[in-house]
Amino acid sequence: MTVNVPLRPLVLAIAFTLPLAGCWEKSPESRIESAKQALQKSDAKTAVVELKSLLQKMPGNAEARMLLGQTFQDLGQWDNSEKELRKAMELGVPVERLLPLLAKTLVKLGKHKEVAELVIPKAGLSSQALASVQAEKANALIAQNKSAEAAAMISEGEQSLAAVGGGALSNDLQLAKARLAVLNKQSPQALSLLGGILQRDAKFVDALFLKGQILQTEGKNNEALQTYQQIVSAKPGDFLANLSIAELKLQVNDLAAAEQAFRKASTQDP
Repeated sequence: MTVNVPLRPLVLAIAFTLPLAGCWEKSPESRIESAKQALQKSDAKTAVVELKSLLQKMPGNAEARMLLGQTFQDLGQWDNSEKELRKAMELGVPVERLLPLLAKTLVKLGKHKEVAELVIPKAGLSSQALASVQAEKANALIAQNKSAEAAAMISEGEQSLAAVGGGALSNDLQLAKARLAVLNKQSPQALSLLGGILQRDAKFVDALFLKGQILQTEGKNNEALQTYQQIVSAKPGDFLANLSIAELKLQVNDLAAAEQAFRKASTQDP
């Protein structure tokens, strides 16, 4: 027996459903805002999903490119970060906004010559952004064991901040000073500088990691472990912190904890 299904209701249902499908699609602004909120919660993976979804439909969205480059920094994916930041620059994001981010990424990639060649604009950079770029230039010099040149660059950064007045400090610049102190074998001074940074920003990952490295070098493994654990409490998937935890756990034959840390590190392997 043939069953006759009335087509009119079905056609009407489809007709009304198709237009509504687009209504549920997020706007570009909504996706960018969702990505920013995810980053504030240290949820870089969600931010990547939001930004890539937007860029699939709007590959020329400069703001999304810049934010994705910044997100890849949080994930330690420095090659991807550089690629996205350079795309953002090609799409017209002002160099003043991009320069501090790009300088940091290039330092992490060991592209010290490119860091040295970065041109600082005469206008447009805030005093903090300028200090951050000068700090990264100093970090590149420190990585090349150029102590005197790094000290001069740090001094330039401090002069930039002094011109603003009000006793302004740059955590990035203070971190560069701490790294320089380590290079000059002045660990107590480095730890003192790091202490000041962490009083202002207790979740500053780079400062925490350098502190952990210094403590580990001095054989203070329990204190180093606590410092690395502070990092993973804020960023559970942090590659270097988890790797360092695994190393310390192996030294005391805590194989289960070492394996757990290795697994966390491997999921974020840059």
